[in-house]
Amino acid sequence: MIRSIKIIFALFVLYSSCVTAEEPAPFSPLVWDVKVERSGNVLFRHTTFNTESEYPCMRFETIEPISNKVLQTKDYCKVTLPFLNNTVIDLKNEVQLVDYMDLKFVDDTFTFTLDIILKEQASFLLSCSLNIDGENMSEVDCQNKN
Repeated sequence: MIRSIKIIFALFVLYSSCVTAEEPAPFSPLVWDVKVERSGNVLFRHTTFNTESEYPCMRFETIEPISNKVLQTKDYCKVTLPFLNNTVIDLKNEVQLVDYMDLKFVDDTFTFTLDIILKEQASFLLSCSLNIDGENMSEVDCQNKN
């Protein structure tokens, strides 16, 4: 009888420790979308953050696929407008609305359309691209789509 109680108690303790194990922390609520693509010998990860948050940016990363080591990271929070004397727009402070659309990865080139409305009521529809060369990434290049 005592042996049965000890076994039941041991099983209960074992079960309790499994049930109360901590769950992994969820993704940040700022993250809207994450995708991973293969580019040669590396992985390319692009993350879109909540465009209505204080961090309406995109993050680009190259990753070594076996060790999952991040090789290079670029946060895209500033847009250079070459058709306006290389004016730089800070997406975190100068924009009323930002939207990332048509995200595509083809032949080591990531392309997307960026729609921004400035607080000063100007708006731009941009066609943007980023090239992947091994673990290295180019700067994002945007052109006026209108």
